[in-house]
Amino acid sequence: INIPNNPNGYYMSWHRCCRNGIITNIVNPGGSGNVFYVEIPDPALANTTPVFATYPDAYMCVGFPNSDNFSATDPDGDSLVYTLVDPYDCASNNICNSTTPLPPPAPGPYGTVPWLAPYASGNMMGDPGQSINAQTGFLFTIPPTQGVFVICVKVEEFRNSVKIGEVRRDVQYAVLNCNIPSVQVNGPNPICLGQSTTLIASGGQTYSWSTGATTTSLVITPTSTGSYMYYVSTSNGLCTALDSINILVAPNVTVSASSFDDTLCAGDTTTLFSNMTGGGGYLWSPSSSLNN
Repeated sequence: INIPNNPNGYYMSWHRCCRNGIITNIVNPGGSGNVFYVEIPDPALANTTPVFATYPDAYMCVGFPNSDNFSATDPDGDSLVYTLVDPYDCASNNICNSTTPLPPPAPGPYGTVPWLAPYASGNMMGDPGQSINAQTGFLFTIPPTQGVFVICVKVEEFRNSVKIGEVRRDVQYAVLNCNIPSVQVNGPNPICLGQSTTLIASGGQTYSWSTGATTTSLVITPTSTGSYMYYVSTSNGLCTALDSINILVAPNVTVSASSFDDTLCAGDTTTLFSNMTGGGGYLWSPSSSLNN
């Protein structure tokens, strides 16, 4: 839409009641509403609003570190600063409720959701260490419990150290017991050139090897000596795990033996000689360990 220039700028908002009743971290989620809100500064600034990246996948794994991208891009090159903020709530201002779920437009200021203890602005998912990088917009958290959580990220736009606008992203996350698969690779290691070994993975439902194979086991026969790294990933349909194994392929060893005398009498002495390629030492039988 086109709107006339206004040196005071504009703000735009959209309200809706109600949030999902299964949300874990706010009071009375079934009676709490949403406010989606953006500030538009003076058009004389010739400014473009920051645009958030792809919408987050909106699930996390309980007990596992999660890093989610809330970064935005700004075509004007303005400075962006990210913070975690309380989500807006139109119900707290009596703008929306269960009998008026889609109210007409209403101006701010807007109230915010009431947090259910022990959740709070800096601890929206039960993780006291939850944080967002103010420069990159990456959210870091290790959610300790399953549930459905609402969070909100604000990106503020600064030009020449003066704030000229802000945009919020209100997201509902499901924290799931992901049952993270584990994978272990087993096989004889090292092996000699020309020999084969079987790598066996376990712990998942599907497998993908770095060779392109999708079987549980993988037979390999390297054609030259050296060190070979093989990777395998497995998935349980939701989460993925990766493991690797380094296979050492050693050169083949040859050895030959000879002596000065083929026939000896009792009590005589002779010298035995050996010649070896690819080995590192000699062991004679019986009972002698010599250099050659």
